[in-house]
Amino acid sequence: MMALYWIKKNIAGFDGNPEQITVGGENAGGISITILLTSSLVANGTFQRANSTVSSANAYGISGLPVIDGYV
Repeated sequence: MMALYWIKKNIAGFDGNPEQITVGGENAGGISITILLTSSLVANGTFQRANSTVSSANAYGISGLPVIDGYV
C-alpha cells in the first residue's frame, strides 16, 4: 500500500494521471489484487481499476466486508 500511496502522490511528475491508476497482478500478485478489491483500503481512491490474472474468486471469504460493486 505504501507503494500505491507513493504512486498516487507522485504520478503527475511522470505525466501520469492520479485519478486513472490501474493495478495488476499475476499468480500471488493477482491474489493480492483480489484481496485489495475486497478490503476497505480501496475506498480511499488509491487506485481506480484492477486486473487480476488468477482465479481467486473466493478471497472474499477472508474479509467480513461486502464485495464491492463491479467485482467479478
